[in-house]
Amino acid sequence: MNNSYLKNMMSGKCSSQCWRGIVVRVFISALFIYAGYSKLADIAGTAEYIGAIMAWPAPVFFAWVIGLIEFVGGILLAAGCFKKWAAWALVILIVIATYYSRLEGIVAGDVTQLFGVLKSLAIIGGLMMMAGCGRCDSLASCGNCHGKNCGNCESGKCGICKKK
Repeated sequence: MNNSYLKNMMSGKCSSQCWRGIVVRVFISALFIYAGYSKLADIAGTAEYIGAIMAWPAPVFFAWVIGLIEFVGGILLAAGCFKKWAAWALVILIVIATYYSRLEGIVAGDVTQLFGVLKSLAIIGGLMMMAGCGRCDSLASCGNCHGKNCGNCESGKCGICKKK
C-alpha cells in the first residue's frame, strides 16, 4: 500500500478507488443471484426446507418471496440500481434467515452454526456499506464524503451524486 492511497482514503478522495466498490458490489450480488436462482429453480425443495425450519404458513409462498428477493436484489446490486433499497432488503432477509436457521444450533453449542452466523454478519456488513449511511456513502457513492473537500465537491455540493 503506497502513501498516496492512504492519504486519499483518509481524506475521502475516491477517484482511484471507485472500481473497488464495483467489484465488491458484483461479488456480493453474485452470491444472491446464485442463491435466488437456486431457490426459484427448486421451489418444492426450498418450500420443504422453509417448512422444516420455520413454522410459517404457506411455505411455497415464502419460498417464492425469498427466492425473488435474493435474485432480484442481487441483480439490482450488480446493476447499481436501487442499491440502497436492495441492500437493506437483503440485510433484513439475512437477519431473519439467520435467526430461524442458525439460532437453535448456536444455543445447542454447535460451532459450525456459529461460523455460519459470522459469515452472515460479514455479508450484512458488506451490504450495509453498500447501502451507506447517508452522510458518507462509502460504497454507495464511491466513498465521497459529503461536506469534506474531496476534490469532487464544489461549495459543499457533491459533483458525483448531486447530494449536499
